[in-house]
Amino acid sequence: MNPEATAILWMGGDLEYKLRPDQRATFDKLKRTWDRDYREFVLLLSRQQGKTHICAILALEIALRGSKNPDTGESIPAAVCWLTKTKKSAKATAMHVFRTFTRDAPAECAFYYDRNDDAWVCTKNQSRIYFVGAESETIELQRGRTWDLVIVDEAAHIKPVSAEQINGTVLPGTIKRKAMVVYATTRASIPHHPFDDVLAKCQANDAFVDLNIYDDPTHPDYIDDAIEKAGGIESTTFRREYLNERVFDDSSLVVPEWQILGRELTVVRPLPQYCDKYVGMDVGHRDLCVPLFGFLDFATQTLHIQAEKVLKGNWTPGDVAYAVTSTETALWGSSPGKVRRVADKDLTLLASLEVDYRLYFEPVAGGRNKPAMIAMFRDLIAGRRFTVDPSCTKTLETLYGATYKSPSGHDFDRTDKLGHADALDSAIYMAHLIDWNRNPRPISTVPGQDPMKYLGRQDFPAREAKHPASALVPQRPQRRPFGWTNRRRQA
Repeated sequence: MNPEATAILWMGGDLEYKLRPDQRATFDKLKRTWDRDYREFVLLLSRQQGKTHICAILALEIALRGSKNPDTGESIPAAVCWLTKTKKSAKATAMHVFRTFTRDAPAECAFYYDRNDDAWVCTKNQSRIYFVGAESETIELQRGRTWDLVIVDEAAHIKPVSAEQINGTVLPGTIKRKAMVVYATTRASIPHHPFDDVLAKCQANDAFVDLNIYDDPTHPDYIDDAIEKAGGIESTTFRREYLNERVFDDSSLVVPEWQILGRELTVVRPLPQYCDKYVGMDVGHRDLCVPLFGFLDFATQTLHIQAEKVLKGNWTPGDVAYAVTSTETALWGSSPGKVRRVADKDLTLLASLEVDYRLYFEPVAGGRNKPAMIAMFRDLIAGRRFTVDPSCTKTLETLYGATYKSPSGHDFDRTDKLGHADALDSAIYMAHLIDWNRNPRPISTVPGQDPMKYLGRQDFPAREAKHPASALVPQRPQRRPFGWTNRRRQA
């Protein structure tokens, strides 16, 4: 293209000529979505498809055209937010693309980098493209700003906590100028990432593009190398990053077995005639308080979760007591028999429940035993000895989506939807409490068995010889009256 034509396109803010034909089709659909006043768009493109190139062209066009004050209508500099996982990665990926694309820009439309603002500045109208990282301290600095365009690069790989923080700080700045939010990414590597909700919403409104490696016309040039570096065509990395499949890494999941067996173990199980009932509760003041209600089917050695209650916000001990007692009555009646309850070590709450509401919860021994408790719980699932009722939606979501905060595996990740994986903790505490060897069926109900022959003989053989009748019932030792003294010993 000759310099005169290039200069005209730059002055008019039309840079589509820098895109490949297949990228232009994606770019046109994005613009059509913006024209119909839908302001979210997802670029679900595999690696090497040009996500950064498409977003960079859009950002440069907005910067060249400038913006208008919605109140007065006068022309003002545009503000574009280029947001990714860290500010360092934002500058490392986008800056190279911007420098490449602006080489043929005329002097009137040149761009330069402002180190003080971490922004790419247009000399034509002083519009700025800001590079923002998803770190908490950086995100908070964006509160109150107004944007003409927000690009969330690698949106599915931003930490869930940061993604939720972005919704409250950056995105409100798009309302006044009716700005577009573009999410350019591959699939999330963990379940229940906030990006999944955005993707579902954009799919319902036809505001997305989903292209895998085979949709790229240049893929024969690099597909063999991509398969090798990803660990093979069947590897999780290749399927997620190049085929856009919704698969996850087992290393980050707390209960990876549930991804395979979850559908099979989500069943409705009737309450046996004789069984021990259990209540497990994780007390999350900051997150969620989730009491779970279940029973042990002794015949199959299976723990089944019947119901759940989810408390969030400023709940009180009375709210917990009402949730527990009302659910126990609804599930097991007014005389439920043997019920054991367990909760984490919030001794103040447990004391209040016991004294004020006559609900006794055993405090669980966590801390150093937590990894062992998780391992035992995973063994139950692998052995198909743990099932969940389909009505327990929060428990099911947590089993599918709970991830570790770090590779060390000592703490769960925290999200707004799942809390601190509180429902999973409740299930783990309950499984840790269960007495797997106790048969709840009374001996008197077993056909052909005489209950009298099991009482006393083994436990009290000496007393049975002297007093056969009294040996049937264990005798409590006689207590000495208050003030009693051994006179013979004193003498």
